[in-house]
Amino acid sequence: MARSSLVAQRVKRRQTKLQDETMAFLENKIQEEHLNDNAIILLLVEPGQVERNLAGLCANKIQAKYQKPCAILIRSKQKTIQKITIVALCEIILYLL
Repeated sequence: MARSSLVAQRVKRRQTKLQDETMAFLENKIQEEHLNDNAIILLLVEPGQVERNLAGLCANKIQAKYQKPCAILIRSKQKTIQKITIVALCEIILYLL
């Protein structure tokens, strides 16, 4: 029982570290590119810069922090959009109408 608890704690620490690193990268990108000046925070990242399974979680955190819709787009190796994670889709649709 104690061993499984220790393994779970290690996994959680690893996931938290990766999440923190990803958020720091995205926050830096937002500041450098002045993305907070836009009505929608649109982040275009290269493969490997953001783990696909963290994109939605990070988009949610950014949306909560800046109170603006956020989209994280990950390019594929063929330079097309591979995955789109959009937070507050209803707000984006209303904004575009």
